[in-house]
Amino acid sequence: MANIFTKDELLTNSPAYVGGKILSLLENSETGEVSIFEAAENLIKSNSYSVKSIYCAMIFLYSVDLLEFKDPYLVLKCSN
Repeated sequence: MANIFTKDELLTNSPAYVGGKILSLLENSETGEVSIFEAAENLIKSNSYSVKSIYCAMIFLYSVDLLEFKDPYLVLKCSN
């Protein structure tokens, strides 16, 4: 089974860091929700993240109760 956190990867590819990028996309949207496809496209093009790192980041955000899924959208669960 693959580990979500490893000591051999770059810190900028960690789920917590990529999750922060996803949270900033959600906070910058007017409705607090972003399409999964739009978020992935934005992160892959602008920062060259892999699909696996984006997937792990979404799992991380869901597990710490900051994100919920409403197909096909990522929805920010708590907002300031």
